[in-house]
Amino acid sequence: MLRRIGIACLMLAATAGQVQAAMISLSSVKDGRNGNGGWSASNDYSRGVGSVGFRSFDLSAITGTIISAKLLLPGPNRGSSGVTVQLWDVSTAVTYLGTNAGPGTGNISLDLRTGTSFGAFVYDANDVNEVNLDSAAVSNLNASIGGHWSVGIYTPDPYGIAGGSFGYGNNGGFLELATAEPVPEPASLAVWSMIGGIGFMARRRRKRS
Repeated sequence: MLRRIGIACLMLAATAGQVQAAMISLSSVKDGRNGNGGWSASNDYSRGVGSVGFRSFDLSAITGTIISAKLLLPGPNRGSSGVTVQLWDVSTAVTYLGTNAGPGTGNISLDLRTGTSFGAFVYDANDVNEVNLDSAAVSNLNASIGGHWSVGIYTPDPYGIAGGSFGYGNNGGFLELATAEPVPEPASLAVWSMIGGIGFMARRRRKRS
C-alpha cells in the first residue's frame, strides 16, 4: 500500500508546475484601410502611404499566456504577387480604424505603417499567406489580452512589382494562437493532502497488526 502511495506521489510531483497548452483560432472582427487617399472599413486595399490596410482581432476571451502566433491572410486573386508586405503594431483604438474619426485618417495611416515592426512577408495573391509572427508581435499580443489587437499591413513600394498592391476588398484574416496556462495548484494540493491522510491511516493499520 505504501509503495503505491509513493508511486502516486512521484506522479504528482512530475505533473505539478507543468502547463496546459491550447490552440485557438480567431477570425478578424474588422478589416479595412486608412490613408491620405481615404478610408474604409470594408476594403483592405493597401498601396503605399495613400492606403494602408489593417486587421483587428478580439482577444477578450483569451486567458493564460500566448507563446506563439500565426497570421493568415487570404489572397483575394487581386493585388500583386511578389510584393513585400510589412506588418506593424497599431495603437489606434479599433473604433477609429477604417474611419476619419478620432486621430483622423492621415494620423491613423501613419500609425499603421510605423512604430514596432512585426516583420514582413512576400505576398501571394493566389493563396493564403501564412506569417509566423515574431517575438515583438507575441509580446504585443499578450499586452492586448482582454481587448482588441490590430496589425497594420503596409506595401512601401506601390510602383514596384506589378503596381505593388496588397489585397482588394474585404478578405478577412485569421489569427492562430498557441497559449499556455499553469496546472492549477490548489487541486494538486488537495490530492497531496488526501494521499497524506491515506498514508497515515496505512501506517496505523500496520502498527495494530
